[in-house]
Amino acid sequence: MSVNYFIGYILLTISVLCHSAPPYEILRSCIDLKPKTSGIIMKNIDNGTYSAQENEGCSNQFEINFENSLFGSVNYKDINYLIINGKKININSAINMSVNPSVKPTYILPDSSQWYKIDLENKSFLCINGPISDTGATGAIGQYFIIENAFSKKEKPLLYYYFFNKDVQSITDPYY
Repeated sequence: MSVNYFIGYILLTISVLCHSAPPYEILRSCIDLKPKTSGIIMKNIDNGTYSAQENEGCSNQFEINFENSLFGSVNYKDINYLIINGKKININSAINMSVNPSVKPTYILPDSSQWYKIDLENKSFLCINGPISDTGATGAIGQYFIIENAFSKKEKPLLYYYFFNKDVQSITDPYY
């Protein structure tokens, strides 16, 4: 193991430990697409469309207007972003909570995904529940993004990525 790899692993571990993950009830509600407990309120915001006028350097610009804010996804200069409250956020910045951390978020299939606002107590989360692929056997395998502070104008959004299928390995996984 190289020194750079080891230092990167330690920094990633510290980063994950310093951020408390969204509550289990939020994750379970996102996976099941229904409230896990009676205290959870879910609102489907899956009313997006592909933009007819994409910005320069952008492709697959998917937009959802919800509560006077813009949400969605876009590929900009070959990098995949989520649009959260009108701001582009690189999906690779997501805190990876996968069962296999070598499986990383690559892209979102916005029109094949379910987008929900999930409220628990006084906190709101954005849930994106969708497949990892639009074809083949992996089209039935889910990946999940939960974005904390997605609806806040003041707080920075925190992206969490979840992937639970142990049978799918990243082609870049050194143990594959």
